[in-house]
Amino acid sequence: MSSILAPSRRAELARAFENAIRELRLRAHIEFAEAAGDTVTAERLREELDELTAPARRWRF
Repeated sequence: MSSILAPSRRAELARAFENAIRELRLRAHIEFAEAAGDTVTAERLREELDELTAPARRWRF
């Protein structure tokens, strides 16, 4: 079955989907690290999450 989306659009959607999954995983890991009292790991993961979500925050109004 052929797609109605152009290859560039499919690639863009795939990247967005992968980033969304990565964001959810990072948020879950942050919660687990905080629950375990590992503030160093939680902070490192928060920084990684900030880097991942920074481009999206620029476009929110």
